Amino acid sequence: MSPTQADVEDLLPLTQRVFLILWALSENEHHGYRLLGAVEELSRGRVTIKPGSLYEAIQTLEGRGLIAATSDGEAKRASPRQRRTYRLTNFGHQVLDAEAGRLAEMVDDLTASKLIRQPESR
Repeated sequence: MSPTQADVEDLLPLTQRVFLILWALSENEHHGYRLLGAVEELSRGRVTIKPGSLYEAIQTLEGRGLIAATSDGEAKRASPRQRRTYRLTNFGHQVLDAEAGRLAEMVDDLTASKLIRQPESR
């Protein structure tokens, strides 16, 4: 059974931490340690996630079908201990797109009400 728009909207709004994790995984698969760095990079250092919180979020996101674990082939060849990487699922992409759209509408509304200024054109 494929997810519906209602299934997507039931998960909104996303927390900042979840939004950044999904955003990071939309660009590349990542293992946990790299995902921590990607979140920090995307947030320009405003958001840091502790490893324990990250793995708790990963479990929740996997359980909801937003992300899936994969095996990192190179890490497997380099070490007998297999490293898990994570990727965004199709449903995860739908949820991320819906949240990005929701945030864009909010920015448009804030701009229209003059609470934020429109960027000057260059």
